[in-house]
Amino acid sequence: DRGEPTGGGTLGADVARLLGDVAAALASGDAAAARRSAGEAADLLEVGSTTVVLPETPHAIGAVVALAVGDAGAADLLLARALDGGVGGPAAAIRHRLLAGFAALRAGRYDRVQRVLDDAHGPGTTRDALLRAALAVGLARRLGDVGRLTTAWERAQPMIAATRSDLLLLPALTELFVTAARLRHADAVDERVAELDAVVAGLGQPGLWARPLAWARVEAAIAADDLDALEAAVAHLRAAEPAHPRLAGLDDAAAAWIGVLRGRHDALDDGVAGLEQAGLVWEASRLVGQAAIRADDPNATRTLLGRARELQGTLPVVDESGEPTGTVLSAREREVAAAVVDGLTYKEIGAMLYISPKTVEHHVARIRQKLGATSRAEMLAGLRAALAAAQD
Repeated sequence: DRGEPTGGGTLGADVARLLGDVAAALASGDAAAARRSAGEAADLLEVGSTTVVLPETPHAIGAVVALAVGDAGAADLLLARALDGGVGGPAAAIRHRLLAGFAALRAGRYDRVQRVLDDAHGPGTTRDALLRAALAVGLARRLGDVGRLTTAWERAQPMIAATRSDLLLLPALTELFVTAARLRHADAVDERVAELDAVVAGLGQPGLWARPLAWARVEAAIAADDLDALEAAVAHLRAAEPAHPRLAGLDDAAAAWIGVLRGRHDALDDGVAGLEQAGLVWEASRLVGQAAIRADDPNATRTLLGRARELQGTLPVVDESGEPTGTVLSAREREVAAAVVDGLTYKEIGAMLYISPKTVEHHVARIRQKLGATSRAEMLAGLRAALAAAQD
């Protein structure tokens, strides 16, 4: 019976032994061994009748490793088991919900992410506060909501300053790293990133940790539109062995981004395939969207934007009402879109259409979501293409 302690010890001792195996695997970068030992420890805790107090549950550790190798589905399943079994009690439940939010973010389940942000409250720890802040930042960035992103970033900064980096915070820290570059506040995370670099270097640069960190550098350089930094980040990425074959395609994705920033699209197909293989569909849509913005030919822009929307369409995104988002603009949205393209402000559009500026803002947010745009530039390019197509 797997519920009985092995080797004549107690349940706590068996779990501690397995977590020791997990720690050794994490240090060596052996993702498969880490997930196997974490899974065994998780099984013991779920079937055991004794509550074992741990600094971190095997479910949380296993989920972080799963996310590091691009397996959001496995991370979500492991965390659901922890929540269903009440593993670790109420304090651990907060951590499990927040990490489940990162799995949902990766999978494009933004409705679930919002529910986590709404529900995962409680005393928690400084680490939990950092996870929650990073999750809010990540959701705002993917929704393309600059106002929400700015607010979430401001709220995150005290947590960034108060928390020391470690490997189990990798999902949060990489998200904050990219957003800091996007908002031109890289100095706010420099110390945390340096700490993470030191930990990974001290372990001998295992690919399990070095590759996700290198990919975050690639994304940060892209967010800052810094080609020199991107080329340096790509060198880091290529030096980091993938801990799982699904992450090998990130090299192609990085090469595609360099091409796009230089105005070339020849590597786009391989880049998109590499991102999809790694479970990074939103990032793939953003790659194609940026290629569309930088295309000289209006027909190419229209084609690429259509492809970006198709990629966005594979994500199970729902709006605040719980209804799936459509891709066709309503009559009112087309009126708002035309005014936005003409350069009118929200106040001016509201006066023209007899609606409030806030209502205009809601229309624009929904238009952006329908177009699959992750920036204002992508939205404007998509609107021009959509309005031109409507006139044809």
